[in-house]
Amino acid sequence: MDSNKKSTTIQKNYVTILGSGTSTGVPTPGCPCKLCQQAANNPSSKNNRLRTSIFLQTTRGKHILIDTTPDLRTQILQSKISQIDAVIITHDHADHIHGIDDLRPFCFFQKRKEIPLHVTDYTKQQLEKRFEYIFNNTKKVIGGGIPMLTLHTVEGNITPNIIEEEEFTFFTLPHGHITSLGFFHQGLAYLTDCQEIPADVLNFLIASDVKLLIIDATRRKPHATHLHLEKSLNYIKQINPQQSRLIHLSHDFDHEQLCQEVMDYGLLNSKASFDGEKLSY
Repeated sequence: MDSNKKSTTIQKNYVTILGSGTSTGVPTPGCPCKLCQQAANNPSSKNNRLRTSIFLQTTRGKHILIDTTPDLRTQILQSKISQIDAVIITHDHADHIHGIDDLRPFCFFQKRKEIPLHVTDYTKQQLEKRFEYIFNNTKKVIGGGIPMLTLHTVEGNITPNIIEEEEFTFFTLPHGHITSLGFFHQGLAYLTDCQEIPADVLNFLIASDVKLLIIDATRRKPHATHLHLEKSLNYIKQINPQQSRLIHLSHDFDHEQLCQEVMDYGLLNSKASFDGEKLSY
């Protein structure tokens, strides 16, 4: 091998928090609360939260996006993302899919034209209905192109799946009337948009070497479809990861105050996530 050529491999996997906020984001439009007003007046505050999404850069040089939020274009530009090899969609709620058309430029400028989207069978059916112009393009689109995307179903019953040569173990999590797709990848456990962790999934994570846990913690009070703070912290204690981050955060939480609360709870390597945060695992 030419010694002058630089290797593109990296020693660790990296995850970037593209957005750490709940479905309305923070500041929440029209909200008069103190935190929303302060965040609106201070763009650099960690209390400014775009809709929840993350981005993986693996040791194999793969770039994998998790969810296409309505804030996707802003998230891509802020994090200077220039390559997307694949996308995983956790579920079909608007705050996780309505930025799907912002994948379109990557189909123009990347050598690889089509981008694979990995989803459950239910989410596949919903995307085909809602974005018929992309996935059932039988009529000529007038006024512009469409993103060239292909849908691939994955098994969510704690079964290994291979995506871009990377092994992901997926599991389904209860989220109101539907389920959300969580996963484990080489020490990263990602669990967003769920009201509990099923016993078999919890046992799998406890038995795994979880280096980094990213987990839903939408608000302080119990929620019908999401984990709330106390429940999330209890799960972190049981799973006992090397470090953890709380995500999908509402305007209930001031960033610095929440980090202190988590430390006071006895979880010294756990914090609130924030937009743009980059972590390794």
